Formats: sequence, structure tokens, C-alpha cells
Amino acid sequence: MLEENELIMLVLGLAILIRLLTTYERLRKIPHNTSLLLSFVAFFAATVATICEGYLLPDLFNLMEHLLYMTSAVLLTFWLWSFFKHFEGGAGSQ
Repeated sequence: MLEENELIMLVLGLAILIRLLTTYERLRKIPHNTSLLLSFVAFFAATVATICEGYLLPDLFNLMEHLLYMTSAVLLTFWLWSFFKHFEGGAGSQ
């Protein structure tokens, strides 16, 4: 059964994904942007898996949902580490 909060997350995630794709050239200027973007894609895929588990193969999609949330968190953590490591020792660190 589709819950309201799941639908809202899906719509918001889709809107953000479309925005990311339409502004990709600007996002390429962010250091180590691939990890950041993949983190969001994994988060969005987890949202889709959340909805799918209510209709099809609940155990599999539940596992996928949690693995995708974990993947998203790991990628975001890696991006944060890489982003701040990129600026370490620069003029802004004095």
C-alpha cells in the first residue's frame, strides 16, 4: 500500500533528480562531484525500493532499500571527506 509520505518523497526526489540533470554542467564544477551525485541517485533508488516493497517481493525490496540507504550514506561520507581534503592546505585553511 502506498503511503502519503512515500509518495511525497518520490515526487520531491524526482523533482530534485530532474533539477540535477538540467544543471549538471554547473554541478561538474564541484570537487569530487561524482560521489555526491551517486549518493543522491542511491537515495532516490532507495525511495523507489520503499514503494516497490509494498507491491512486489517485499523482502528483496526491503533489503535493497536498506542497502541503498547505506550506500548513499557511505558515498556522501566519502564525498565530504574528499571535498574537505581537496581544500586542505589551501589559502582558506590559515
